[in-house]
Amino acid sequence: MKKLMLIMAGALVSLSACSKSADEPVAQPQNQNAAEQETITLHIEGEREDVVVKDQEGRALNLKATIGGPHNELLKGVTVEDSEDVPGVIYLYNDKGFKNSESVNGLARQVTFKVKGNKVTFYGKLATGRLQPGDLPFNKASIYLGGYIKDQSIEKPGIVDTRGGGVYYSFPHKALRTEPGMDLSKLYPLFTSYNVDVNPGTKKGARDYYSTGHRFRLYGQFVSVRCRMTNGRSVEARYNGFAVRGYGILGLRLDAPAPNAKANLNNRPVLRVAVASSGSKEGTFVGFSDSKTYYIKGNGEAPYLNRGDDQKSKSDAAYTLYLFPGVEPYGGIRMAYGNVRTNIFLSQGSYQNRPYYWGLDEAGKEIGRRVKDTTPGKFHNILLVVGK
Repeated sequence: MKKLMLIMAGALVSLSACSKSADEPVAQPQNQNAAEQETITLHIEGEREDVVVKDQEGRALNLKATIGGPHNELLKGVTVEDSEDVPGVIYLYNDKGFKNSESVNGLARQVTFKVKGNKVTFYGKLATGRLQPGDLPFNKASIYLGGYIKDQSIEKPGIVDTRGGGVYYSFPHKALRTEPGMDLSKLYPLFTSYNVDVNPGTKKGARDYYSTGHRFRLYGQFVSVRCRMTNGRSVEARYNGFAVRGYGILGLRLDAPAPNAKANLNNRPVLRVAVASSGSKEGTFVGFSDSKTYYIKGNGEAPYLNRGDDQKSKSDAAYTLYLFPGVEPYGGIRMAYGNVRTNIFLSQGSYQNRPYYWGLDEAGKEIGRRVKDTTPGKFHNILLVVGK
């Protein structure tokens, strides 16, 4: 597979003298010299291949699923489709940190990438605030493509010299029907490339910067879920979505690097869970994209659409979730109807969604199941079984 190559070119102009160290960004006085500029110009180019992803990492911005199984209920692969305008965040930082405690380690800006075929390009200016000419203090770049930005503090209104800051990503609370041609881009997939060098150009007199060798990987995992019950032939339930807790269901938070003066993992932006929910008693309702309602019996057979004819209307339908066990490995998925509180069981008796409807972990605690393989870019087919 071709590596996604990004070329970054920056034109910097002179600043007024500053008493701080020239290699660190600091607050500047408002009476700037007329010759100063507050931007660098970035030219980003990349290439990608059409790739079929089989339980491996994705390196695309727009995904279509390949479906198989006797009833088209299983994810078999993910293929790359063309995109056009793709939003993204470029985060520049110094992985060695800064000695000056007042320095802010990080410069992040929102941009739009042009994607056509296997080409990814961006050409434009990034507002930097006032920097010493030719002394870009950041030596690394991480890039975040796609996703849905709910809020951000990397570009504050009215502040030219915004440094550091964070980004909050949210994702649709919808589960897509697992079927041929399903468009996984509706789930706003996020792709990341981490900690790639930023180097000055070699051309004499040029003030260009290059960051090459980026490899974009799908962040998170796709999970296709089918349902069964084995708690007795007389038991019947209905569902039109899932209740999900944990697994990053409440979104992601991109935190700014720390200004530490030592080279370590704190000196780079980090994706974390926005709000932890693995201990939630109710979870978050994630409805089905096609708004269908399914009925299911406790005889271990596939669900059905028509309650009056469970044999002829059987539908072993699966629905795909986009989850992030890498930032929140504990969680749970269960059938839900309309919201997280409605009892899904239609049978007379004591059947309820709680207290142990989530199941227990290995230690017997109801804190959620731990995902052992949190490798980003994977997809899974699971069977959700409600037992006795």
